Amino acid sequence: MSYHAVSALKFLYRWVVKRPEVVASLPRPKEGHSLPTVLSRREVARLLAAVDNQKDRTFLMVVYASGLRVSEVVRLRVSDIDEDRRQIRVRQGKGKKDRYTVLSEVALKAIREV
Repeated sequence: MSYHAVSALKFLYRWVVKRPEVVASLPRPKEGHSLPTVLSRREVARLLAAVDNQKDRTFLMVVYASGLRVSEVVRLRVSDIDEDRRQIRVRQGKGKKDRYTVLSEVALKAIREV
C-alpha cells in the first residue's frame, strides 16, 4: 500500500469513522527515492547541438554542468559568479538555503561569450 493510501485510511478512521484504534498500528511505508537520470556525454552533446541560440545553450550548459535547478539559474546575477574560485553562489535555493556549487571551465567560457 502506498504512503498516501495509508494516510488516507488513517484520516478516515481517525476523523470520519471516529475509530482511530483500528489504524493505530498501521505503519506508513517509507517512500523510495529514485536516482536521477544521468545523460551520457553523447546525449548532452546532441542536446546542446540542437539549440541554435547561444544564450539558451549557455543556460543549458550551466544547468547541466553545475547541477542547478532551472529556478536557480533564472535567479542568478552576475555577482553570484566567482570566476577565480569557479563557483556559483545559489541564493535561496531549495529549502530557502544559500549554497555554492561548481562552475565548470566550459560553462564559464560560455558565460563569458554571451
